[in-house]
Amino acid sequence: MADKRAPLVKGITPKGLSVWPKLNKPDEYQGKKSYSVKLVLSSEDAAELINKIDTAISASEVDTRAKLEDAIKNGKTGDVKAKAKKALAALVTATPYADEVDDDGEPTGNVVFKFKANAEYKDKKTDQLKPITIPLFDSKGQPTKASIWGGSIIRVAYELVPYFVASSNTCGVSLRISGVKIIELVSGGGAGRSASALGFGEDEGGYESDSLQGDESSGDDDSSSDDTEDF
Repeated sequence: MADKRAPLVKGITPKGLSVWPKLNKPDEYQGKKSYSVKLVLSSEDAAELINKIDTAISASEVDTRAKLEDAIKNGKTGDVKAKAKKALAALVTATPYADEVDDDGEPTGNVVFKFKANAEYKDKKTDQLKPITIPLFDSKGQPTKASIWGGSIIRVAYELVPYFVASSNTCGVSLRISGVKIIELVSGGGAGRSASALGFGEDEGGYESDSLQGDESSGDDDSSSDDTEDF
């Protein structure tokens, strides 16, 4: 019987500075398309998010160790057992955040978080790849197609996704993007799930879209999150 996957931990970040945002159009690397953005938060604003991430990483490590121990005990072949034993002995954890440093390598007092999301999903019925778009909202919670450049102030709705990479014996959690709210826009002009469904309320005095967009499908895959915590 397959393991029952636990619900993903979800949340929304504080306002932060976006760095190298790829949110309107995905990057492509080795045939795989993905969205990404780095978010810079002060150490004070980052504390709660770090605590949530570290708790999830600890859970991921416990789960990974349990699975490797089971493989050592119940693996179908000696090779499977040997690989699991080696992985368990060398297992390390990784974090999706790091202290920011300046050009001289000195800590700035800020923390940089790395968010990402797949830009395609495989339709289970047709086995075809279909595109995914990142839902973007203005400060009022209205859908927008604004082009987000580095320096924009944003909030990110996210999911903590556990992982184990056998090639590096590394486990942890990744920060998967569910949606983005633009508080202060740098640049200038999608849609998808509603702002309220992702938990975005309204921020006063921030960026407001000139035009509203109708309902557009952003794809339906395992990355969907319709119950992000409200704020």
